[in-house]
Amino acid sequence: MSKLRIFTESEQAEILAICRDRFVDCGTHLAARHKYSYRVEAGRRVGFTRHDGYRHVKINRVQHFEHRLCWLMRTGAFPAEQIDHVNGDKLNQSPGNLRAVSHQENSRNQKRNSSNSSGHTGVYWHKQHNKWCARIKVD
Repeated sequence: MSKLRIFTESEQAEILAICRDRFVDCGTHLAARHKYSYRVEAGRRVGFTRHDGYRHVKINRVQHFEHRLCWLMRTGAFPAEQIDHVNGDKLNQSPGNLRAVSHQENSRNQKRNSSNSSGHTGVYWHKQHNKWCARIKVD
């Protein structure tokens, strides 16, 4: 996971002004307010989906997560830490699906790992003892 850049208040204000000029918040995504480049038509969803499943939008040659721009347009500032997609759908930027959380809280809402054979978080098969084992970590 890449480090999130911390923007100053003046940088946030500049990005917000560009967003409000170029984009319309459609509830679940950002769409172009008007044609602002040869690739972007008015009314179409902006940005692109990367290999990690998140949508990114370029502003002044800098890539931004679409969900962070939606948060900025709705609240006027980027969150202090991370944004969690409550239902796990990285393409759904609706207000009810986004919440500001710490890294620790965001880690709790991860999908189950594909190598998980038990179907439960923290439960694994111990080959030497030929038993299921459970591990719980309390912070």
